[in-house]
Amino acid sequence: QVFPLVNSIGLNEQELLFLTQSASGPHASLASWSGIPDVGVVSDILFWILKEHGKTAERASDLTRIHFHTLAYHILVTVDGHWGNQAAAVAAGARAAGTQACATDTIDT
Repeated sequence: QVFPLVNSIGLNEQELLFLTQSASGPHASLASWSGIPDVGVVSDILFWILKEHGKTAERASDLTRIHFHTLAYHILVTVDGHWGNQAAAVAAGARAAGTQACATDTIDT
C-alpha cells in the first residue's frame, strides 16, 4: 500500500529481509543474514520490488528509487529516466551514514 505513494525509499538489511519475508518475495525463506548481506540476494530483492511495485506506464505508482544501505556497502536502484546523478546520491548517503555510524562530522574518504 505504501509503494505507490512514495517515489523513493531507503532500507537497511533487516528492513529488506522483513519486506521480502512478509510479501513472499525472493529469498523469503532466508531467516537472517549470515554476516555481510550477499550482494546477489540483495539485488534480487531490490529488482523484485521495482519490478512488482515500481513506476511503469501501466501501473499507478510513484516508486522510482530504492537506496539500500548496510555498513559494508550501499546500492541505489532506479527506474530509468527518473533520477539524475545517482553516483552523487549514493555517495552522499554513504557519507551521511558514515558520519552517523562513527559519531563524527569528519570522514576520511
